[in-house]
Amino acid sequence: MEWRLPEQRKHSEFSFDFRRTWSLWAYSLCIVALSFKQFRGDGMAGPIEWVVAAVALIVIMDGLRRRELHKNPYIWGGSILLALLSLGGFWALIVEPARLGLRDTASYLFSFLVVMAFLNLARGREVVALAVLAVTIATYLIFAALVALIPNPFTPVMWHFITSSNEQLMWHASSRLQGFSDNPNQIAFLAISALGLLAYVENRAALSRRIIIPLAIGSVVAGAMTHSDSFFLALLTLMVVFFAIHIVEFVGAVRNGKKEIWKGNRPHTITCIFLLAFAGVLFALSEGGEERLVSLDTGNSGEEVTVDEKVSSGEEPLELNELVDRELRRVMAADAHQGTVRIELWKQAVSLGLKSPLVGYGPGYKLAPGEPGAIQEAHNTVLDLLLISGIVGLGGLLALVLLAVRGGLKNGHLAILIVMGTGVAVFAMFHYVGRQPVFWITVFAIIYAADLDRVLKLRPGFLALNRGAT
Repeated sequence: MEWRLPEQRKHSEFSFDFRRTWSLWAYSLCIVALSFKQFRGDGMAGPIEWVVAAVALIVIMDGLRRRELHKNPYIWGGSILLALLSLGGFWALIVEPARLGLRDTASYLFSFLVVMAFLNLARGREVVALAVLAVTIATYLIFAALVALIPNPFTPVMWHFITSSNEQLMWHASSRLQGFSDNPNQIAFLAISALGLLAYVENRAALSRRIIIPLAIGSVVAGAMTHSDSFFLALLTLMVVFFAIHIVEFVGAVRNGKKEIWKGNRPHTITCIFLLAFAGVLFALSEGGEERLVSLDTGNSGEEVTVDEKVSSGEEPLELNELVDRELRRVMAADAHQGTVRIELWKQAVSLGLKSPLVGYGPGYKLAPGEPGAIQEAHNTVLDLLLISGIVGLGGLLALVLLAVRGGLKNGHLAILIVMGTGVAVFAMFHYVGRQPVFWITVFAIIYAADLDRVLKLRPGFLALNRGAT
C-alpha cells in the first residue's frame, strides 16, 4: 500500500507495504482505542485495556525471544527514565506504603508497557511507525467528528453535554466533542499530538502532502469541536512559534547569507491550518452563536422542548427562555472560575512539593488528602511529575529535553523539534498527560528526531540503530 505521490515513490526510503507494516497499524489502533473510556465501565480496567495489555505483552515477549530489546537505545532510555520516575514510589513503599495508589501505580506500569511495545515494533522503521500512528489518530478524530455532526444513533454518544440544574435539560450550545472517550480534553490532546506528529512526517517526506494536509486539518477541526481552551492556546502558541522560526531564518539569511535552519521539508500544513483557523475566527465573529436545548427524555438533538422546572409551592414555573438564560450564566461563571481554581491547585502543588522535593510522593499522591471530594491533582504535567517523582524523576525528563535540543542544534532539526514539542508542551501545562502513552511516544519522536544515539556517540552494534531501514 503506497501513499506517496508517483514522483516520490522512486526516491523515498520509507515503505508502507501493508504486509510489512500491518503490526504497526494494528498496534496504533490499540493505542487509539485506549481513549475509548465509555467502554471501560466503572472498574479499574475495561476489556480494551486488557486486550491492549495482552497485545503489548506479546510484543515484548517476542522482542525478548528475538533478543532485540537490549539493542534498542530508546527502550534503555525509557527504562532508565521509568526507574527515575519510580524512585518516589519505592521511597513511599518503604516509609508509608498506605499513600501509594494501586490504581495509579498500575496505570503508570501499563503506560510503560504500551510505550515499550511500540518502541519495539518501531525499531529500524521509526519514521514509518510515527507516520502510521499519526494517520491512525487523525483518522479516528475525523471519524468521531463526522459521527457527531451527521445525525445517527451514535451522535449523542459523541458529545459531552453539560447537565443543567434542571435534571431534564442539557445545554447543547456548550456540548463538547468527546468521541468514544468520556473526556473532551482527551480528544483535544490527541488532536494537538497528531498535528505535531504529522508535521514531523511531512518534514521527513514520509507521506504526501495530499494525505497529510487533510488529516491535519481534520484533526484541528475535531480539536476545535472539544471547545478546549488549552487546545486553542496550544494551537495559537504553535502558530506564533512556527512563524517566529521563519522570521529568525529570514533575518539570519539577510545578515549571513543563505542559511536555512530547517533540514528537510518545511511543514506547510501548519501554514494551511493557520489560514483555516483565521478564516474560522472571522466566520464565528460574523455569524455569532445559537443556543439549543436537548431534553433527556427525547433523542432529538437540537429540538426545543418546553420543560417546566420543579418549583416550590407558591413559586411560578420558569419559562424556557428564563431557564436557558439562567443556565448560560451558571456555566459561564463556572468557566471563568476554572482559571482561579488551577492557580490555586498549582500553589498547593508547589507547597506540597517543597516538603519532599527530592523523590516526591510516588503514584497516588493527593493534594488534599483530608478532602475526598476535592481535586487531587495539579492539572499541570510538570508539577504533577514533580509531586510523583521529585527533582530526580523530573530532572531525568528535562535532561532528555536538553539533550534533544543539543542534538537538534547539531543535526539541523531544531526547528522541527520545536514545532513537534510546542503544542504538546503548552497543552500539558494545563492538564496532566503523564498517563497517556501518546505523550511519551511524542517524547520518543522528539528524541529520535534529535539523533540522540549519534549525539551520545553510542557504539555501533550495541545500542545504535540501523537508520537506513527507517
